[in-house]
Amino acid sequence: MIRKLWLLLCLLCVACLCYAHFFLQEFLFMKPCEQCVYVRFTLCVIALSSLFIFLFFKNFYLKALSYGLCLFGLYLGFKHSFLLNQIHTAFKKANPFEMPSCSHLPHFPFSLPLAEFWPNFFRPNGICGLDAPFISADKALNLSPLQEFFVGKLENNFTEGLYSKGWFLLPKFELVSMAQICLFLFALISLVFVFSILKERNFTQALCAGALGLVLIILS
Repeated sequence: MIRKLWLLLCLLCVACLCYAHFFLQEFLFMKPCEQCVYVRFTLCVIALSSLFIFLFFKNFYLKALSYGLCLFGLYLGFKHSFLLNQIHTAFKKANPFEMPSCSHLPHFPFSLPLAEFWPNFFRPNGICGLDAPFISADKALNLSPLQEFFVGKLENNFTEGLYSKGWFLLPKFELVSMAQICLFLFALISLVFVFSILKERNFTQALCAGALGLVLIILS
């Protein structure tokens, strides 16, 4: 059961990445900000660690390594989701003094050149705190009916679409932002992590994983 949970988490992370990139970014023209690409990196880390846990479930060392990698991912996930939520809240209040700076030059852990390796996925070109679509002139004239449903129509200045005011789980009431959904997702993964540790009762492995996760956090 526990092993299958990790496979499901891996698939969930991959699904979230595909949704963010192919649907929100490519189809609905929502450009990722700096914190967004950090969250994408985090989901990649957790997806990879979850897959390793599933594949090497009976290998003490590889599983401990995977647990440590997952802990590192959770730390990054909560860190950047909290910051993204802070930015989003400040943006909604129109309070620039509470809004941390946002860069178009990302700095990934261990100086990984992900923005150069896969710029369309890891290079930020959006505004932090603003999840609304940015539609170029050439795209505005060729929107499909489904796109218009989400982003609005050109003749209405893209104001009546479902996501015209930004992405929300409940768009009509502007409730539950993308940052809050990310926090919920990482909280869910944390629960699976704790449940897995307690269920297996292999505290030596958990201690090794915790030490490795802490080393990765310090070195990053």
